[in-house]
Amino acid sequence: MSASDDRRTVLTANQLISLSLTRARRDKGWTQTEASERLAPYLGARWSKATYSAAERSVERPDRIRQFTADHLLAFAAAFDMPIQMLFLPPRPDRGETELLITAGGPASTHAFSLSEYLRCTLGSPEAITRHHGRLVDVMAAAARNIPGFDMAGLNDSVRATIAARLRAHRELLDAWEDALTGLRDLLREAARDPDPETPAQ
Repeated sequence: MSASDDRRTVLTANQLISLSLTRARRDKGWTQTEASERLAPYLGARWSKATYSAAERSVERPDRIRQFTADHLLAFAAAFDMPIQMLFLPPRPDRGETELLITAGGPASTHAFSLSEYLRCTLGSPEAITRHHGRLVDVMAAAARNIPGFDMAGLNDSVRATIAARLRAHRELLDAWEDALTGLRDLLREAARDPDPETPAQ
């Protein structure tokens, strides 16, 4: 399902992956032929230039949207060195742009996600992050104990980089919290030095 008018643009999740495929290839500076060659070891077959081009053009051809599988996503993530999560990244909205809605299927879809709803699904709610990241840590710890040569250090680097990136993304919010907490600290210190005169002495 894909539609556009003066008020909104509707894309499917598969079309967003098409956009990410184009963006990732251009970031690497690869031609479509080069990208096909990089993907071949992971897909088990080499896409022709026409097949690769059609996958990228899905966003322009709502009548021919490529249906990507989980196998494709894993191959894209490996070939382009990007987290699977980033393949679902929507385009950056610009000032005055029409509202973007995302669906999880074709014309039969009964719900279109707003951008905020979609990002919550992609990034996870606080409760979901706590629950699922706990499971991730458990899997990593078990693998480190049971699999000889398991690269725990490399994964720890990835986790640290992810946390650092999220902190940078929320820097303005963290600065605001720092200002608020600093103000509260100063207020408490002032109150401790100058007790309320109306409070009777003990």
